[in-house]
Amino acid sequence: MAGLKEFFQETVEDKLLASMPNDVLQHTTPATQLLEKRQELAEVEDALKSQKEDFKLRMDSLNQRRAELERKEFQLQESLLKFDRFLKENDARRERADRKATLEHQVADERQDQANVLQNQLEALRASRAKNATLLAGYAKFNDYMQSVLSISGDYQEIPEIMSRYTTLRATQSDLKQRDRENQTKVDQVKTEAATFKEQHRVYMLDGSNQLATLQAEKEAARTETLYWENQLAQVQGAATKRTLLLGQIKMATSNLYALIQKRSNVKSNDTNTLQQLDKIRLYILDLEDITQDFQRGLDQEFTDYTGGVEAS
Repeated sequence: MAGLKEFFQETVEDKLLASMPNDVLQHTTPATQLLEKRQELAEVEDALKSQKEDFKLRMDSLNQRRAELERKEFQLQESLLKFDRFLKENDARRERADRKATLEHQVADERQDQANVLQNQLEALRASRAKNATLLAGYAKFNDYMQSVLSISGDYQEIPEIMSRYTTLRATQSDLKQRDRENQTKVDQVKTEAATFKEQHRVYMLDGSNQLATLQAEKEAARTETLYWENQLAQVQGAATKRTLLLGQIKMATSNLYALIQKRSNVKSNDTNTLQQLDKIRLYILDLEDITQDFQRGLDQEFTDYTGGVEAS
């Protein structure tokens, strides 16, 4: 406010001084000039006061307009916010409506598809019903036949009982056929095993016979050789003149036979006495005879058991 007052004083004083003639200013006394100055200052102060009041009124008016503008701006902002909320709510309602419409369209399409499926099923059922009706008409003669059987038979009261009995008999027949097939398979298997066993037994008997023949040949050869050397020994003992020579021959033959027996029996012995060697040869021959007899008895027993088992099967 002080700056505004100074501005008005300088402006008014400059204007008054500029409007006064120079000769008036030169012929007035300082007191008069002072009074005039005070009068002019009072007028300036009045004008300034008037302008202050006018300025104050304008400032108040401006403040009121500013407040009104702020209020209107606030109202406008409120309106804008409400309108924005309205737009958002409207968009949300529209989106919900669109989703609902889309969902309703999907539901309608699904129901239409279901209706089409049901229609197709209905048509299929109608066709099946017509086909079944045709089959039923064709099967009527069988029903009449079952009714006649039911009237003749006294064991059944209803047709389902006859059908149940038929089903049971069919199942029993199927089981019996299955068992027969299983039994036939078992019989074939037993026959195959029996044939295999016969072949194995034949081969075993053939091998046993060959071994028995070999052992018997060895036995006969050993017996023949033993008899031969026993005769030779008797001749040596009877012939005194040839005793020494024959004794040496006998020892040599005994030693050879003993070596042969050791080789065949895998028995290692260092007996050098001829009598001991002959005694072991005799024991070997006896053991060989026992082995041959036991082997023959075993073969006879196996053949008897096998023959009895085959006849039993």
